[in-house]
Amino acid sequence: MRSGGSFPLSAGRYRAYTGQTLEEWLGYGWLEAIHPDDRAFAEQQRREAMAARRVVDAEFRLRAPNGGWRWTNVRAAPVLDAQGHIKKWAAVNIDIDARKRAESALRESEEKYRDLFESMDEAHAVVEVIKDAEGRWADFRFLDVNCAFLVHTTMPWPVGKTATELLGSPNPRWTELYGQALDTGQPLRVEEPEATLGLIFDLNIFSLDRERNRVAVLFTNITERKTAEAALRESEERQAILLKLSDAARSATDNSQILKEASRLVGQHLGGGLGCDRARALRRRATRERGTLPPVRQGFIGRAVDQGRPDPEDGVRQFGDRDDLRRRMRGFVRWDRGMVIADSAGGPHRCAG
Repeated sequence: MRSGGSFPLSAGRYRAYTGQTLEEWLGYGWLEAIHPDDRAFAEQQRREAMAARRVVDAEFRLRAPNGGWRWTNVRAAPVLDAQGHIKKWAAVNIDIDARKRAESALRESEEKYRDLFESMDEAHAVVEVIKDAEGRWADFRFLDVNCAFLVHTTMPWPVGKTATELLGSPNPRWTELYGQALDTGQPLRVEEPEATLGLIFDLNIFSLDRERNRVAVLFTNITERKTAEAALRESEERQAILLKLSDAARSATDNSQILKEASRLVGQHLGGGLGCDRARALRRRATRERGTLPPVRQGFIGRAVDQGRPDPEDGVRQFGDRDDLRRRMRGFVRWDRGMVIADSAGGPHRCAG
């Protein structure tokens, strides 16, 4: 190549690489072998290199003998004369077409993955699990999340931050589960709450890079579903006990027998549910709010524990005024009644009212 950028003589290898004839190649014809989209870039590289007398190292597409295009890395250095002027250029073309096509395919794959990553309804995150000084899994840092992550968790943008930085006291089970996936290399599927957020999640955890302690987690917020399931169970349980009470009422001969059977069924149904602890809590609240709770209501809560000791014979004592303890509260008529369910020793086991 001459100092001005044209070719004075034939270059068999270059013409064999591009498929140009001698006539096409002479002078500035070499520019015609460059892809039209890259031609301006190549010409700019030539002019700047000549002005600064610097090395050229550029990548662009050259015509192939079969009529297609292939990527090449053009490297050229100026050869100076005794006065420091450019005498000629020494240049070489390196075929990098396979590498550039592989890079393009990888970019397309990453773009497709990113599009899927961002458009999916499920939350997705990549996290780095962190060990403490004793080598125990102690925390994790968010490396990447999709948009759905913010919707499912209601958290602010988390990338670059640890769970502790974001939540203060996160559920330690999450870190344990992530560490377990790394330790075993096996995927995990669990339902786990996060008390700080007041939410429950369905988690799919996968080991992503065990060398760098990275896991991927795909999850959804199932709080509404779990709440609905619990409400349905409670409704079904209530319906079941009401049916049993209805059957018992049909065969009972008096109110005492009905209350006795109701006490037995309620005791079986409640288990660890509403009991004297609840009544005591109500009484403590009434004490704290004394003066705001009507005196007759305070007395009702107190009698639920202190005076509602059951009869040894029937295991039930009804307390409160049956007909006269009617109160008008906030525009509604309300009846206050209650009973205490006995334990095997005859003491108050639970209170219902």
